[in-house]
Amino acid sequence: MPNTLLLIEDEAIIRLSTVRMFQKQSDLRILHTGTPEAAINIIKTEKPDYMVVDINLNDSLNGVDIVKDAYTGYKPIVFFLSAYEESSYHSVLSGVEYSGYFLKPVNARIIDTIVEKCRVDS
Repeated sequence: MPNTLLLIEDEAIIRLSTVRMFQKQSDLRILHTGTPEAAINIIKTEKPDYMVVDINLNDSLNGVDIVKDAYTGYKPIVFFLSAYEESSYHSVLSGVEYSGYFLKPVNARIIDTIVEKCRVDS
């Protein structure tokens, strides 16, 4: 069975186009959602190997909160996405282990980098 990647992105168009890019460029099993509640449920039931997480979700929980919650049960390999520079989230990301931080818009180069890191880490 291929490794599983969970994409958490609240903007539907970005989420679906990113899923398509992952499907074209990898053999990973791709799960995706736009809500923190669904993400937490997927994490608990599926235990994805990798997570690609938008930091700024339009909800009371942000992507970092979801990752911290996931870390209580196990440690997936995490990549963050944001429209803002990493330095903007320095205090929020403090103490969170992650393998990459990528600026939106997501493109094939970003997907290639994530897929390659997944191959190396698996």
